[in-house]
Amino acid sequence: MSHTLLAWKLTENNDHDCSDYYNIHVIQKENKELLENITSSYLKGDSIKEALRAVLKNLDKYLTIPPIVFENTLLVRIYY
Repeated sequence: MSHTLLAWKLTENNDHDCSDYYNIHVIQKENKELLENITSSYLKGDSIKEALRAVLKNLDKYLTIPPIVFENTLLVRIYY
């Protein structure tokens, strides 16, 4: 969550010529412990994706992708 706030502030102030950002979680779908374990009582949802999407203001800036997509820039363009 703090990364999202930092990125937003960087773009808001055009710091380091930053004009846009994405919050990307690179998580293997087999990693159920991470994907389905919400440890904060303040976050609601059945998965980390649901929990974060419930509190983020700009849902278009949040992506959850598998490592293979992240590793291959061409696949990222096709995937999204």
